[in-house]
Amino acid sequence: CLSGRGCVIDRYMIVRSATISEPARFNLKIGIRLILMWMIAFPLTAPSQEPAPGIILEKVVCLNNANQSYSIYLPSKYSSDRKWPIIFAFDADARGPLPVRRFKAVAEKYGYIIAGSNNSRNGPMAIIEEALNALITDTESRFSLDDRRMYMTGFSGGARVAVAAAAAMKGKIAGVIGCGAGFHPEIPLSDAKSFAFFGAVGTEDFNFPELKALDDRLEKQGAVHKLEIFPGGHEWPPEWVCTRAIEWMEIQAMQTGRQNPDADRIDELYSKAVAAARSYDDMTQTYEAYRHYSDLVKDFAGLEDVSPFQAIAARLKKSGEIKKAIRQENNIIERQKRLEDKISLLLEGAAYGENRAYRIQDLMRLFISLQEQANQKRNEADRLVAVRALNLFWIRLNKDAATDIENKNYNGAAMRLELLTQIRPDNPQVFYHLSRIYALGGNRKDALKALRNAVEKGFKNATELVDNPDFEKIRGDPDFLRILGTINK
Repeated sequence: CLSGRGCVIDRYMIVRSATISEPARFNLKIGIRLILMWMIAFPLTAPSQEPAPGIILEKVVCLNNANQSYSIYLPSKYSSDRKWPIIFAFDADARGPLPVRRFKAVAEKYGYIIAGSNNSRNGPMAIIEEALNALITDTESRFSLDDRRMYMTGFSGGARVAVAAAAAMKGKIAGVIGCGAGFHPEIPLSDAKSFAFFGAVGTEDFNFPELKALDDRLEKQGAVHKLEIFPGGHEWPPEWVCTRAIEWMEIQAMQTGRQNPDADRIDELYSKAVAAARSYDDMTQTYEAYRHYSDLVKDFAGLEDVSPFQAIAARLKKSGEIKKAIRQENNIIERQKRLEDKISLLLEGAAYGENRAYRIQDLMRLFISLQEQANQKRNEADRLVAVRALNLFWIRLNKDAATDIENKNYNGAAMRLELLTQIRPDNPQVFYHLSRIYALGGNRKDALKALRNAVEKGFKNATELVDNPDFEKIRGDPDFLRILGTINK
C-alpha cells in the first residue's frame, strides 16, 4: 500500500484513499427509513447457527444479500435471553475487522456487540446505503439487540456515514464515535442533539482543526459531546481511546435513562476520570489537566459530587497558561490552513495553469522543506503544521493520481507520483507505481529509473513485474531484465 492505511492497489488504481466521502443526506435518510419499516413489518428468521461468542468472525454473509458481509464480535457471555447493546462500524476502505479488533476488549468488558461492515467504503452513495442497510437488517435478524443502545462508529469518510445515519434515524442511535472526521456539511448541528457524539482525533491528523472546531460548536449548541485527542495521525484510534469512548457512552446511557444506573460502575469510571485529570496535573500538563477536569464535571454532574473539580476547572480556565495554550493551538490551526491553501494553489497551477514546470519545481522544493520541518525536534508547532499538511497531500495526491490513471492521463498521474516521492522518499511502492505509469506512457528512461529506485528502497515482488501488463512496453528491455535479475537474486 502506498499510504499504509488500508489503500487498495490494482492494475488501474493506485489507492482508494481514506478521504472524505460526501453522503447525500436525503437519500440516506430514505434508505434507512425503508429498512426500519421493512424490519418491523417483515422480520427475518434467525439462522440455526450464529457466530461463536468470544471470537472475532471476520466474515458473516448477510442472509438476504450474499454480496454483503461484516465482521463481528459477540461478548463471551452472549445469550439471546437478554438484550445487548451494539456498535455498527464503518471504515473508509471497507476494513470491517479493523474496528472490531480495536473495540474487542472494551466490548467484552461492558457487554457490547461490535459489527464492522466489509463493504461500506468511500465512494458512490449507493454502495454505502446498501452496506448500511444490510448491516443493520442482518444483525437485527440474527442477534438479540437492545434497540435503546445502538451506537455507530466510523473512521474518516466512515465517520461521516455514521453521523449521517444517526441523524437520519432520529433518536434510534444513542451515540456516535467519530474518528478522524465529523459532520458532513449538509448535516445540521441541531441533529446532534438526538445522539451523544464522541470525537477522536490524532495530534498529527490533518482533520484535527475540523474536530476541534466541531467540539467548540457542539459546546455552544448544548449538545452532549466529548473530544479525545491521541498521539497519532489520520487513523483509527488505539484501543485505549476506544475504551474511553465506550466508557463515556456508558455514562451517557445512565445519564439519559437508556440504561439503569449502576453505582459501582459510576464510581469506577469516575475514579478513572479523576485519576486521569490528576495525572496531567502531576506532569504539569496544565492544558490537558484543564480539559480533563472540565470533561469530568460535564460527564458526571448529577451522578457524583463534581463541585471540587468544577472549582479547579474554573480556576485553570482563568490562568494565563491556559489562555496561552489555546492561542498556540489556534495559531497552529491557522498556519496549517494557510499552508494547505498555498499547496492547493500550486497544485492547481501545476495541473492546469501556465508555467506548469515552475509550479512543479516549487512544489518539489516545498515538500522537501516540509519533510525537513517534519523531522526536526526543535519546534513542535512547526513539526505539527508540516506533518499534517504532508499527510493530507499524501492522500489527496494518491486520490488524484488514481483518477488520472483511470482516465489514462498518464502525464498527470506521473506528475502527482513524482510529488509523492518527495513526501515519502523512502517508500518503494510509490516509485514502483511511478515506474509503471511511465511505462504505460511509453517513457522508457524514466520508467527504468523509477523502478531502480523502487528496488533500492526495498521493492522485491518479481512476480508483479513479470505479470503486470503495464510493463509490456519495456519488459524486453535489457535494463528491465537486469533489474528483474537483481530482485530474483
